[in-house]
Amino acid sequence: MVNYLVPFLIIICIGIIAVLVFNLWGALTGESVKKAAYMHIVEGNAEMKTWGTEDFFNLKADALLMQGDEIVSSADAKLIIEFFDGTIMRVDGKTDVIFSEIDDSSNPPAINVALLSGKVWFNKLYRNTGSTTIKVKTTNLEVDSQQGSIYEVENEENEVVRVFNGNTSDVEANIYSKDGAKVVETEKIGVGQEIVFSDAALEKYWAFQSPSVLAAASDEFKLTPWYVWNAAEDKTPTVFEKSVNGNQFVKVNPEQVVPVTTTGTTVGADGSATMEPTVTPVAPETVTPVGVDMKPTDASTSATDATKPADAATPAKVTATLPKPTIVSVGGVATVDKDGFYVVKTNPVTLTGGVAGTVYGVSVNGYNLKKYKSGDTTWNYFANADYGLMKEGENTYEVYAVAANGDKGPSITVKVKYQPEKAAAPVNTGATNTVNASAPATAQ
Repeated sequence: MVNYLVPFLIIICIGIIAVLVFNLWGALTGESVKKAAYMHIVEGNAEMKTWGTEDFFNLKADALLMQGDEIVSSADAKLIIEFFDGTIMRVDGKTDVIFSEIDDSSNPPAINVALLSGKVWFNKLYRNTGSTTIKVKTTNLEVDSQQGSIYEVENEENEVVRVFNGNTSDVEANIYSKDGAKVVETEKIGVGQEIVFSDAALEKYWAFQSPSVLAAASDEFKLTPWYVWNAAEDKTPTVFEKSVNGNQFVKVNPEQVVPVTTTGTTVGADGSATMEPTVTPVAPETVTPVGVDMKPTDASTSATDATKPADAATPAKVTATLPKPTIVSVGGVATVDKDGFYVVKTNPVTLTGGVAGTVYGVSVNGYNLKKYKSGDTTWNYFANADYGLMKEGENTYEVYAVAANGDKGPSITVKVKYQPEKAAAPVNTGATNTVNASAPATAQ
């Protein structure tokens, strides 16, 4: 019996030794930390719960985050998280986030996080990590980024996505059904744009009504401490180095980042547009944040300039190089009344117009028309009163062409007067109860 068992015991021992040697080699070469992220605590503190456990423990110093870990930041916290590839993620105070997946072995590399509450900011341009796929799951959304961008995601009273720089077609938000079973619609957020997914907006998505929620990033947001801190970090990112114990980090002088600018747009045969990024050297004293448009604070700023709305990461600059759209008809009506209104009586109505030359898109009241393809010479917008896109009485629609970098061309204003016909009330032919036939019928 001993003669039979000894060979098996030797094989088992060899296997155990091989595993130990493999793990030791990984620890010595640093391979094990590639599926991890380093968390730097700038201010405040955080609580952490490691994968497979139920209890949180307090952190007051930097830590290594692994797949499956969860962190909750204090109200006054500022956290910087650097992933294995150099992607930067910043965390605001009172934020709860789970690192669902950190995988450098997949192709492309993947980072998936669940934002249970709070705010996070991603910078994929700092280390040129656009090839890494990042997915942020909130209560009703999944925000997907597969190229290089700087963007912010919130999951608080509203779920919000804002994009500040990078590839103009990179960031998209998948809106899930009310039960979370499937994606009901996908919205692309361009550079300098934001979408605020309020409860009312989500209800419309769930009813397949496609609300117009895409807008320029708000000026109010640019005044918040959260934005100001991230803007400064994108300009001169804080650099950390591991200390001698290999687990803590010490702050070193920040490095100056040369901003990324775009010099052209390439339109493919299928109508898709891609940005051609180039690096423009800038003197350190004049460098601007990567993807951030800071308001002038100099006292010499004129009153006229001060009253102008600030550009959202330079997306909405008006340029005469884009053509001005034209309007052909509204609901089949091709002429206007004495006040310049197209008078319509039916619902919905279609605004039909044209645009000369090759433009990336056409926008109506800030909503980029999804069915318009780059190079089309006509555009259509469906104004439906049932979805709040047209109201009874006077309506105005601003229409302009959009470039791939978010700039807009000269706009036209289309005025529509919606006067629905009133149905006549039924007439009672009895002798005792006669209803005025001209009275409006009560809506059922």
